[in-house]
Amino acid sequence: MITKEINSKSIDSKIITIQHVGLISRWIDKLEITDNIKNLYEFELILRGSRDGFSPKKFHEICNNKSDTITIIKVRDSNEILGGYNPIIWNPTSGHSNTINSFIFSFKNKDNIENFILSRVEDDKNAIYNNPNYGPSFGNCDLVLYGNNSYDQSYCKKPSCYEKLIRETEYFSVEEYEMFQIVKGRSKKDNSDANEVTSHDNNEEQNIKRILKKIVFSREAGIQKELKVREEMKRQKVLRREELERQEQSKRQEELKRQEELKKQEQLKLQKELKMREELERQERERLEELARREELERQELFKERLKLQKELKMREELERQEQLRLQLELQKELERREELERQEQLKWQEELKRQQ
Repeated sequence: MITKEINSKSIDSKIITIQHVGLISRWIDKLEITDNIKNLYEFELILRGSRDGFSPKKFHEICNNKSDTITIIKVRDSNEILGGYNPIIWNPTSGHSNTINSFIFSFKNKDNIENFILSRVEDDKNAIYNNPNYGPSFGNCDLVLYGNNSYDQSYCKKPSCYEKLIRETEYFSVEEYEMFQIVKGRSKKDNSDANEVTSHDNNEEQNIKRILKKIVFSREAGIQKELKVREEMKRQKVLRREELERQEQSKRQEELKRQEELKKQEQLKLQKELKMREELERQERERLEELARREELERQELFKERLKLQKELKMREELERQEQLRLQLELQKELERREELERQEQLKWQEELKRQQ
């Protein structure tokens, strides 16, 4: 039978109920939710935002040097509850504090305690963050109350010191928050009073037991479902990996074929280019040979023409020489004839003179 840890009349909270207290108490002692609690707890309210204020200054005035505190936060414009447990004192000086027993948590809906996230500390050296300008803060950025106006710049970022993220959205504003100091153990009188269970208390105890069993069943079912989901995800992942590998193999084969086809086309192109180059070179050789042949023919023709011209020049020179000789001979003959005529004329004159004498 579950031991009833606290009378519902002693819970002074605007945010949580005895069901939340029972669950949080088991988290503190690291018990399963169906285990009996050996040490009884009292949740003593020491600060409420709507009563005492939301400033970091007021938080440190009230909570500094107090240990075993539970922070309960009601997120503005939602039914979400956030919180954290600090077993050591809140320090007035800035810096991190070391503990292995702190944790943070969230309830998606304050009316449904079955839907919760519990995140225990992993980096114990940075478990608690103290800063005069901040409200209660856990880890580096795991759960931080910040802002002078209702802690309207508070946040839960990617976990760095605790196991997991306790909410999906990083930033939030605080509608209400409460600080409880946990009192461990009771006097014998308190224990005897607590054991005087009324019918209402019995009903409340049975209700707690039913809820906790429901949570266990829900958790086990959730675990089984999660295992099945994980197995299915793993199977799907394997199938996806195989499909991706098949696609990749197909892509590689297609790429190889494409590369081979490109290589073949490139080789054909190169062969065609080589043939074209060879043909062009052959044509160029033939053209050059034709040019050389024509040049040779022209050279020979020019040589023949030159020989012909030289021959004609020689012939002309010879003809001119012969003509000059002929003219000279004719001239000489003409001179000789004239001389002969003159001589004869002279003789004739001489004879004429002689006769006249």
